[in-house]
Amino acid sequence: MIRNVESGDFQCMADIYNHFVENTTFTFEIEPVSVEVMEQRVLNVTEKYTWIVYVDDSSNLLVGFAYASTFKPRGAYQWTVETSVYVRHTWDGRGIGAALYEHLFQTLSTQNYKSAIAIIPSRNKGSLAFHSKFGFKEVGHLHQAGFKFGQWLDTTYMQKMLDGK
Repeated sequence: MIRNVESGDFQCMADIYNHFVENTTFTFEIEPVSVEVMEQRVLNVTEKYTWIVYVDDSSNLLVGFAYASTFKPRGAYQWTVETSVYVRHTWDGRGIGAALYEHLFQTLSTQNYKSAIAIIPSRNKGSLAFHSKFGFKEVGHLHQAGFKFGQWLDTTYMQKMLDGK
């Protein structure tokens, strides 16, 4: 079941996200986030944008989340969003990320947003392929944009037009 985020979700979302913080270069965050930090992020994002979660019907476990956020704070960027999706690492490959993104993009389109940006570590081939499947196109590449786990990391910028153009 996909629904809007609720206050009782912050711990589960922090747990999901912190796995990627501590074990991967899929996020450039270096330190795990507290429940309070996750709560503040959600509150900041949901003042303007959508944040949704996927809860497994049989176990009632929150297994993924997706959201749109500000791409750049300058006014002319107001119709472009940055999107993110995270799925509990033990639940990969079950279509959860796809279901979340389908719902998110439908919502963003009805809200008249024109463009979605995904900023992806270039070594994350799975995420690059996943975003391509949703119509994202590579529009930029930053060399050695981040440093984590003793290595320099590139990022790939991908863009999806939400109005079909």
